[in-house]
Amino acid sequence: LLVAAAALAARAVTDASDVIAMNGLYVSLGSPSLPGWIPNGGDPCGEGWQGVTCTGTGITSIKMNVANLGGQLSSLGNFTSITTIDLSNNNIGGTIPEDLPLTLQNLFLSANQLTGSIPSSLSKLTGLSAM
Repeated sequence: LLVAAAALAARAVTDASDVIAMNGLYVSLGSPSLPGWIPNGGDPCGEGWQGVTCTGTGITSIKMNVANLGGQLSSLGNFTSITTIDLSNNNIGGTIPEDLPLTLQNLFLSANQLTGSIPSSLSKLTGLSAM
């Protein structure tokens, strides 16, 4: 069992922090039926998860607009190199999380069911150029 786990880890392409962030996002969105997406583990970059773009080992983009997603947004701060998140035109509720990745350049969440105020952490995203 230990050898099998080590072999899987050796084959993994995606940064471990990004995998944890993706798993959390998937579960918080209600575990929708999306090709490749799973609640634990996996390899979003190596397995080509729907809507996910990578550069090297880092997830750089999640584009799932008009994908009939529900649930809420999880903590997004664990993404290590993400620059674009487009989850617009879905049915996502709740609030925008306070911990946003400092690498974000594009954040599209319009046409959802989000409530609450804009998080103050948004002002720390100095590279953010489009919303």
